[in-house]
Amino acid sequence: MNRSVSAMLLWLCISHWCLAQDINVPDGYALQRLEATDGGIAMPMGWHYRSSGTASGWLYTLSKEKPEPYYETGMRIQLLLGVEKGTKQPRDMFVDAQIVKKKTSSDVEVIKECALPADAGFFWRKCLEVIEPIQLGSEAPKRFHILYTFSWSKSGDMVVVQTFGSPVEKWEEHKPISNAMSGAILIGANLGKNADRHSQPKP
Repeated sequence: MNRSVSAMLLWLCISHWCLAQDINVPDGYALQRLEATDGGIAMPMGWHYRSSGTASGWLYTLSKEKPEPYYETGMRIQLLLGVEKGTKQPRDMFVDAQIVKKKTSSDVEVIKECALPADAGFFWRKCLEVIEPIQLGSEAPKRFHILYTFSWSKSGDMVVVQTFGSPVEKWEEHKPISNAMSGAILIGANLGKNADRHSQPKP
């Protein structure tokens, strides 16, 4: 992992008295470690997991189908660092701008919005649930039911965007999975203790 990314996450963990926490893993699920940030998430058995560094931080992908070239059902957890520095906006205003941009798109149908920020430990959190068309490859756009969860650190310059999506006609089937995976813990108690192990993302 990039040293600046590791340093930022380690500082966040220390400043918030990062502690070990239990993750509920229902029957039919396995505990998937989010190695780069020492986190964890309950993932359905047989699903696919990818972890990779990005220009702005880190990206975890957990999908029902193989993620390449694209998948239809799954979750992305995108870690964005240096948001205020890069955008010149406070973190909460950056999140609000992303929500407004999404929900005012002409082809997006808003199902639910968590307008008031919720206290989520390290973070403040808002959500937006929508139906929107997405084009996968050369196929015609397909309607997806998507739950966006935006979290911003209470003290560090970090935003996390968590996205769970499924084709509209399969949403009710996959909604319990979204609920189970929403209990993910991004930053664990041992962050930074094994930093060298994460210099390369694992497939």
